[in-house]
Amino acid sequence: MKAAFLVIKALRKIWDGYPLAKRIPLYAERLALFHDIGKVTPAFQRKLYQAIGWPNEWGALNENEGGHARNSALFLKKEFVEECSEDFAFMAGCHHGGAWKWRKGGEGTLEQEELGGQEWKELRFQLMQELKLFAGLQGDSTHMTAKGYDPIAVGAVVLADWISSGMELDFSQSPSQKTCMEALEATGFTPKEWKAGLNFQSLFSFPPNPMQKACEGLATPGGIIIVESGMGTGKTEAALYLAYQLLEKKKANGIYFAMPSRLTSEKIHERLAEFLKGGFNKAECEDATPMLIHGNAWLKWTLVKPDEFEEQSNDSTGNPLKDSWFQTKKRALLAPYGAGTIDQALLSILNVRHRDLRALALTGKVVIFDEVHSYDAYTGSLLVSLVQHLQTWGASVIILSATLTQEARNRLLDITEEAGSKRHSYPLISCKAGGQAAVKYCEFAPPPPVSVSLQSCTSMGEAAQVAIQHAMNKEQVLWIVNTVRQAQELYRQLQAGCPPCLELGLIHSCFPVGIRQKQEAEWVDILGKYAGAKRQEKGRILIATQVLEQSVDVDADFLITQLAPTDMLFQRIGRLWRHTRLDTLRPPGAKRQALITFPEDWEAPETWSLHEENARPYAPYVLWRTAQIWGQRGSVTLPEDIRPLLQETYEMRGETTREGNKMKQNLQKEREDLERLAELSQGEIGNPYDEDSPTLRTRYDGENQCVQVLLLKKDCLSPRGDWLKTFFDETPIRLPSPQATHKEKNIATAALMRNLITVPEYKAPDYEDFRLDFLAHLLWTGKNEIRPLRAAFVDDDGTLLTQSCLPVQRQQNNTLRYHEKLGYYVQTNK
Repeated sequence: MKAAFLVIKALRKIWDGYPLAKRIPLYAERLALFHDIGKVTPAFQRKLYQAIGWPNEWGALNENEGGHARNSALFLKKEFVEECSEDFAFMAGCHHGGAWKWRKGGEGTLEQEELGGQEWKELRFQLMQELKLFAGLQGDSTHMTAKGYDPIAVGAVVLADWISSGMELDFSQSPSQKTCMEALEATGFTPKEWKAGLNFQSLFSFPPNPMQKACEGLATPGGIIIVESGMGTGKTEAALYLAYQLLEKKKANGIYFAMPSRLTSEKIHERLAEFLKGGFNKAECEDATPMLIHGNAWLKWTLVKPDEFEEQSNDSTGNPLKDSWFQTKKRALLAPYGAGTIDQALLSILNVRHRDLRALALTGKVVIFDEVHSYDAYTGSLLVSLVQHLQTWGASVIILSATLTQEARNRLLDITEEAGSKRHSYPLISCKAGGQAAVKYCEFAPPPPVSVSLQSCTSMGEAAQVAIQHAMNKEQVLWIVNTVRQAQELYRQLQAGCPPCLELGLIHSCFPVGIRQKQEAEWVDILGKYAGAKRQEKGRILIATQVLEQSVDVDADFLITQLAPTDMLFQRIGRLWRHTRLDTLRPPGAKRQALITFPEDWEAPETWSLHEENARPYAPYVLWRTAQIWGQRGSVTLPEDIRPLLQETYEMRGETTREGNKMKQNLQKEREDLERLAELSQGEIGNPYDEDSPTLRTRYDGENQCVQVLLLKKDCLSPRGDWLKTFFDETPIRLPSPQATHKEKNIATAALMRNLITVPEYKAPDYEDFRLDFLAHLLWTGKNEIRPLRAAFVDDDGTLLTQSCLPVQRQQNNTLRYHEKLGYYVQTNK
């Protein structure tokens, strides 16, 4: 308790002058000082004595539900009622990541046997006086009168509790400010010194374009900036330049770059690392690597140098490895610099354990959200709420998008109307200073206009012939469809009709992680920004789902896309002739052209309202509106057509047909339901979920929960159970025992996870058909009805088999299969 108090004082001192220190309230020190008063009970002491093997006189007395954290709140509320406000007491009870709902009558009474009665009450009073004397608080009657719940204060207490608990002190030692300062600095949770006065070109080694130049001087602490500019125009560098303007003046204490997917976060992580190396002073460059933070990032934390990582994260000298303290799920976001998924930031507002610690982790940082157009109504509503919270936490928010609607921009800026003509301009930077309601709009010269010719057809056979024709001209053809099933069917069709001189590829989410990464790397080598002569060797057709809209940087000579909402179509068109440096490699006759495939009778609203498979996975109303606009166009000009076409697609209008009005009403109801669900997901303080709970969602995927499937070879497990053969690896994976070291388990888990395929639960084998209890110490296999991990054997013909070697059948006449070229799929048997 004394050490935690001193750690918060050290935290405030180390970050003096930064937003973080200013945002932590003074009473957080007092919370840290008294947060464990609930341990002064016979039940807790019995547990402590038992753990260290000491005899005790309290028999089998057990702690009550809620434990010592709940008791701390109870004692501060009832025994020290004259000194403690109710809110202060409640926050003291939240330091283990959740809160016992004592406010609603569940706090119990002081007469409970496990609390010890009057004798123990006097001991608590004596401890309180000793703590006050230690902190110099005697006579201070106002230090525990906090009003309202402050997640930053609670997060600071949790951080201080964890750091102080890791300090090696014996019972004869008392913590000092010096030892607590050293413990805090050892974590790496300390400021870095930035080079002062750098301009854009000094940071990135190339001159700024008009959009990047317009960012000069726009950054304000605690504000929000929205950058709307075309695909591939350098928004990432603009955001980092804005961040630098705050960081070098100590107006921010770190960066979190939030992306929509794990893959995109890994790409931006590399770019953030380069930025830090160029911006830090020389002495800081050794620690310039930012944290990668997403659900599976720990694979990269621990396995970059697996021979160096041990359970204590120490090197051969016994010193902590760099950033090792942050290498846990709950601590990772505390690292001053990180890149990861938006989900990690959203956990700071959802009803999840230790959300207060995550709120502290984002306090005072520059938080950058990219590709925000990609979120549905559920995640979009959570994002709006998060942006509002971030500003109250002293964070500076930067939002990037090429295809943001005006409605979405208004919600993020928390405004209802926009005055003046600039609201319709494109490209545009919108700025709202911290604590102010007015929005400043900044226009800048757009890049030279680019015209893209559009074609359309309703026949997949006709589209296939067009694709082959362009590929025969040695063009690199990208064909994007909306679902995995459609991508697999298209691949089969093209495989049957493609001349052998052409190369055909398929990328979607139903391949194992390791294979998908290999596929993407191979195609980026051919179609990426730095492609070479290999691109010119032959024509190619790459079929993909939405994963190529923004996750993988490829450049196509010709684009075919299934109809999608306007913003998604623009993103897909952004993959066409993406890099000017590749123009010299394009074959003669290649032009900026895109072919859009429409379903038959697409102009009739009943096509969408009665046959939702035509629209899946998008809202039928939005897709119908999009079809009406794009079906009449012979070309689009970028960037000038982006804003008007977005507005035409999404603006509210009356519908004259019954089917059109019904689709509109269904969309409005769905959005309202998702917004309501997003609000409920944030919940009230108390009874939080664990972050691995399937009840907790940062994305909404309807009723179709996803699970992961491990495909294995028959006779895959050794007789002794010490190795396992997956369907994809010739080399067996060594399975350590439950008693093995942390390092050994992590290596095995990483190998297993590279072989997992994520699929909807209804397309996965039943858990009872292939029980995985023998892997429970390596992967979370779930319990009861919640089984996030499944498995199956793969027969010689690709059929998935149960543990009894019977074909897996989840639905009548359907068989689950895996094919080397197609990936995981469901075969309908006739």
